[in-house]
Amino acid sequence: MDLYDIKELLPTLEPFIKKLNVTKLLPPIVLMTQGRDSHLPSDDDDLDDDDNLSGEGEEGESDGELQTGNQGLKAKSEISTPRGSSGLSHISADDSIRYGIHTGPEINMKVPGNHLDFGQILPSLGELEEFSVTYQLRNCGTDFRWNIYGMTSRDGDYLAVGLKSSKMLRKFSIWKSNLDDDKFYDIYDGLKNLTRLEVLEFSNNFLSDESATSLVRILNCNQIVHLDLTNNAFTSGGAEILAKFLLSAESKCKLKRLLFSLNNLRSEGCMHLCEALVKNRTLCHLDISSNRLDSKCAKHIAKMLRANQTLRVLNLSNNNLGPEGGTEISRGMALNSTLQVLDLRLTFCGKDVDLATQAKLLSNKSKPSGWSIRDELREKLVTSRARAGDIVPRQ
Repeated sequence: MDLYDIKELLPTLEPFIKKLNVTKLLPPIVLMTQGRDSHLPSDDDDLDDDDNLSGEGEEGESDGELQTGNQGLKAKSEISTPRGSSGLSHISADDSIRYGIHTGPEINMKVPGNHLDFGQILPSLGELEEFSVTYQLRNCGTDFRWNIYGMTSRDGDYLAVGLKSSKMLRKFSIWKSNLDDDKFYDIYDGLKNLTRLEVLEFSNNFLSDESATSLVRILNCNQIVHLDLTNNAFTSGGAEILAKFLLSAESKCKLKRLLFSLNNLRSEGCMHLCEALVKNRTLCHLDISSNRLDSKCAKHIAKMLRANQTLRVLNLSNNNLGPEGGTEISRGMALNSTLQVLDLRLTFCGKDVDLATQAKLLSNKSKPSGWSIRDELREKLVTSRARAGDIVPRQ
């Protein structure tokens, strides 16, 4: 719809809209002259309009004339179809401008355009609590262009203006939009003052370690319990920054779910997170699958499992931990009484390790709430002395 039509509806819809989920955006409108193109006839061509249609030269000879000898068949000219014009000849010029459908060669395929201005929409939705958006078009058909996938810097400015006024927002998600560090800095001003924000999702983008510091500032200013950074470009440097936040700002940290899958943390980044979780008492769900971890980080994971008493879900799948790493993790699980889900698929730890950890997880699930490592050790002591014939009363 046109922006003006949407603004006319907003006063009526404002009291009822709590959640806005944008799964696609129409292509950006870019009406720029493309200039001379190799696929289109140029001003220097000797062929006039009649020659293009009839295929005859100035002297009446056919352009498709047969050439004998070793050269074989040869055509003097080739006719190409302008890009973006196939299958769209029935669309009028007004509709193409209104709906962002490009029907002619005047479109500059390399220059990105700006999408819908959320800076004029979000301020009118005072009751909005959840906002999810992706800057892409589904089922584009023959009208394919790279600039319909991803947001621009101006889109980031629009979004920042709209987010500043969304004081009731609890969940914000921008996914699959080619969001990089520069564009994230554009929307940072709109996010840092949202004190009610609880869920923040940036999956399937291009954020790197440069955005980690800004993310920590947002976490310090809000009540965020869920952070999704799946499939980005973070390395051990970004993991170290987040680990320091989990460790040093424990009194302010309320983060319970951290999704770090499909990044490039490697063993060094895993080590930083595990050292923070030794003392952290808030995080309950950690996903570091598909991060190129190896057996070097297994001892840090085992140390964290022995000391941590709050983590409930740990995903280590699709990392080359190997049998040695699996043995270390199994030893750490032997003294853990709180973890209930441990994903070791495609880690090459071995079947024995998998069976031992699954048995321990079932035992942890059967424990009553509030069960601790001290209770676990006391239970083992009582069992061992009972087998030896001694009677030790339980406390």
